[in-house]
Amino acid sequence: MPTRSERLADVARNLRAAGLNLRAAGRLLRRYTGDPDRPCPHDRYVVDLDVRPLAGPGGRPVPGSLAELRIACADCREQFRFTGLPVGLDSARPMVSPDHTELRAPIRPASQDPDYGLGHPGAMTDRQDDTVE
Repeated sequence: MPTRSERLADVARNLRAAGLNLRAAGRLLRRYTGDPDRPCPHDRYVVDLDVRPLAGPGGRPVPGSLAELRIACADCREQFRFTGLPVGLDSARPMVSPDHTELRAPIRPASQDPDYGLGHPGAMTDRQDDTVE
């Protein structure tokens, strides 16, 4: 069975043969070796986002869309879980998949907000005019 050094040397040869950047590959190999005594730091991410139109009962269109978001570690591919949200699918509030690895959030353009054009929701100002002094 090859030692760790022999496996790394073999990987380096394969990367050289493919014309890939050895320095970047070396950083990656140092970060995640698969050694359970040195776990992956999970500090680089792969984000997968799908956006699709919402459908109501009977398949009829509903205003807005649904954003489905998944995040994994870029080095070891471990899935991240979303916490603190209920499981399910709702067109009015964010929810997660049964395994908590997918965030399902309803979205809509700002122009479809009921208070669009009335300023920032919840913000108030006491300024009476827009004159510059």
